[in-house]
Amino acid sequence: MLVLRRCCFCLSLYCGCIIISFYTILAGLINAATIADEIHYSKTYYANAFLKWFNIFHTSLMVIAAIFLLVTTLTTMKSALLIWSVLFLIHMIAYYIIFNIMASNPFVTSTVNIVLYALIIVLSFLLDLYSLFVVYSFYQELDNPPRAPCCDSI
Repeated sequence: MLVLRRCCFCLSLYCGCIIISFYTILAGLINAATIADEIHYSKTYYANAFLKWFNIFHTSLMVIAAIFLLVTTLTTMKSALLIWSVLFLIHMIAYYIIFNIMASNPFVTSTVNIVLYALIIVLSFLLDLYSLFVVYSFYQELDNPPRAPCCDSI
């Protein structure tokens, strides 16, 4: 089975899950519901109700998922990590597919902005995939705790 032994090659998976929960809270707060709508309104002078409610839903989902991951990691509730995974997958589908395809993006005004925006989207997508992989590895570690090296020789 393909799982990680450490997060970022130097941290335990437990610490990695805690860092991921804080990253998700921070990303949710940075992606606050009013920021994108205000920028969109200042560029077009049109308030997009879909964008506003989508951002409120997305931000709420990210913060709830992050708090859920933090609590389940600290209490090592194995089955609750799957609920976080489902919430995080919903976040990824909502943000990377629905928001970037359906919403008109006010940041895309020149070639440089398009390249930077695409680079940020790809990097955040890769970071989200890595986060899912770390949490999955932590789940597997809780399910099958590592054995002591002396037990392998028996």
